[in-house]
Amino acid sequence: MCDYHQSMGNNHTRLYKSAAVLIDIKVQLKLQDIVLSMLMNSKTFPNNEKDKLELITVMISSGIYCATKRWHSKDSLKDTSLLVEEVLPFMISGLKSAIEN
Repeated sequence: MCDYHQSMGNNHTRLYKSAAVLIDIKVQLKLQDIVLSMLMNSKTFPNNEKDKLELITVMISSGIYCATKRWHSKDSLKDTSLLVEEVLPFMISGLKSAIEN
């Protein structure tokens, strides 16, 4: 996600600004699909937990997307592994808690 924001910001500034909302929506939906697929592969969820799974998926994917977007907007062109080190433990602990309950 960090590479995506940097590439779009650097190479397509005018396009990025004018189509940012559409791009954001499309990327977030794709990210939701990826996260949902990962969750479905990690555990079998009963049908009555579909709403919970959707909510968890939206929270995780939005968190990832928004964190990387903010990272890029703050000109944090540092090593992206630093962002991962900061965000990943928080996301994993929240995900484990949500899946176990």
